[in-house]
Amino acid sequence: MKNILKSTIMAVACMAGLASCSEEIQIDPYLNLSVTTYTFQGNGNDSVIVKVKTNAGDWTATTNNSFLEISQPAGDSIVIKAQRNTSPEMRNGSILFSSADGQAQKTMDIVQLTANFRGVFKILPATGRGRMSRNGQWYVYVDRTLVEGTNTFKSTTYRINLLTGETEEIPTPMLTSNFESTQIEPDGISAVSDDGQYIIFESGGNVLSALTRDGEIIPVSIPQGYHHAWLINMDADCSVLIGSVMKERSGGGYWSTPCKWVDGEPIVLDAPQADAINWVTSELDTYPRGCSEDGSIVYGSEWQTFGLCYWTADNKLHNIGIENAEITGTGGTTVINMIEVQASYWNISNNGKWIVTRYADNYPARVNTLTNTYEILDNLPGMDGSCVTDDGLAFGATPTYIASSGVAIDFENATSTSFKDWVQETYGVTIPGNIWPEIVSPDMKAFAGRGYEAGTASPYTSFWVMRIE
Repeated sequence: MKNILKSTIMAVACMAGLASCSEEIQIDPYLNLSVTTYTFQGNGNDSVIVKVKTNAGDWTATTNNSFLEISQPAGDSIVIKAQRNTSPEMRNGSILFSSADGQAQKTMDIVQLTANFRGVFKILPATGRGRMSRNGQWYVYVDRTLVEGTNTFKSTTYRINLLTGETEEIPTPMLTSNFESTQIEPDGISAVSDDGQYIIFESGGNVLSALTRDGEIIPVSIPQGYHHAWLINMDADCSVLIGSVMKERSGGGYWSTPCKWVDGEPIVLDAPQADAINWVTSELDTYPRGCSEDGSIVYGSEWQTFGLCYWTADNKLHNIGIENAEITGTGGTTVINMIEVQASYWNISNNGKWIVTRYADNYPARVNTLTNTYEILDNLPGMDGSCVTDDGLAFGATPTYIASSGVAIDFENATSTSFKDWVQETYGVTIPGNIWPEIVSPDMKAFAGRGYEAGTASPYTSFWVMRIE
């Protein structure tokens, strides 16, 4: 027995040796950073340590920004500082990390606040996607980065306390695909409760989702006769969840119907029976997207012509988009003008009175859920409402669809101003002009949203969060 075992071990060793002699595994040069983006305070007192992991030998760190100071490498680390920012504007910079032969490179992006800024301002790396809690205290994001020496990606989740500025890594769950047992890592966040404990993780733009607390997945009940649940949003304390459940189509396949869970009990909501021009007359995919702070008012849309609808506290459907649609057509082309919304999660005020969005793909629109009425600002073309305060002040983006900056929209006076100017006038703080908010806290001191960045190959939108004290 000993001889057989010995021979087997030798054979395996020889096979391994032959494999290593005949074929060498090639790993592309890589250079990874422990910190890929950093926001400096404007006072010139803080610094950041960056660790470098590479298989490409010696490396250097250089910058063309005179306000950045880079120390000499100490082992695998360097220290970066930023001089005091005496300008009224935030300033941007970058540091290029490069192997000696130039085959492996990575850029670290820098933002420095103004000297008078007090609070938190963070732009996520291009690989990060996150959401803020309604009360403006927490921001949770998933950063999906390439694992060194491989072609695979890993998801890491971080939670920021916006009151203290502290960031911590928290557990990242695995999501299960709808009809298979495949396990998939999340790539973003849908919603966060006001205590920062309940988190809805998502993958593929919410194709998959899961609710967690302290890293543990909390299953939700599926109504009888339905299938997999897609969770999209929650109220402030996670006592109400909203999303959709799947139903078998009469002709095969599945369709999504709106649902909300109150204290864990599912309630299937009525859905529109047809889109704006009757392309679909039944089994119309409908997705709730957001809700009021207490979960009593829910809004969403059918997913054919995107007509806005909402459900009141009695779960009654108000199909305000389709019911007020204007349909025209010339030369065989159908034009639909109506109030619409797509995959936007925070268009409703905390008190549930207001929903802001767009009309006819081009004008800001505001719905009053107490009166089931709406107003359109046709003097402000190219603007889209994305969030709104309890008093009805709206924030959004321009131009519609391909946004590049933010706006504050005053429906009472039918006027608008840039988001950058609004922040400057309100708080005396100068922020970048290429960002727009998608959620605002009740005290209007915390915002989170997206920003336009001109990438090397094509423009992309990054995620950001800000709390002003």
